[in-house]
Amino acid sequence: MTIFLSNLASSLIAYLIGYFILQNTYSIQDITYEETIIPLWLLTLPALLSNFYALICELVSGIVVSVLLPKKSKELSHKMSGLALFILKVLLTPVIPIFALGLTLKMQHD
Repeated sequence: MTIFLSNLASSLIAYLIGYFILQNTYSIQDITYEETIIPLWLLTLPALLSNFYALICELVSGIVVSVLLPKKSKELSHKMSGLALFILKVLLTPVIPIFALGLTLKMQHD
C-alpha cells in the first residue's frame, strides 16, 4: 500500500508541475525561427547503382562465393571482420565526441 501511495503522490506532483510549467510558457506556434546553421560544404556523390540492384548482386555473389570457395571465403570474412573492428576502434570511436559536440552546438543554436 505504501508503494502505491508513493507512486500516486509522485505521479500527481509530476503532473501538477508539468501542468503549471506548460501554462506559463510560450506555445510552440509562437516561436519564430531565424537563420539556421548551414554546412561549410556540400558533398554530393552520384549514385553508381540503385540500392535494390546492389542488394541483389551482394546476395547472389555471397551465395556463389560461399558455395564455390568455402575455405577462402571463411578466411576473407575473418580478415574483413578484423579490418572492420580496426576501423571502428581506431578511426570512428575517437570521432564520436566531435559529432556529439556538433549536435550539442546545433541544438543550442536552434
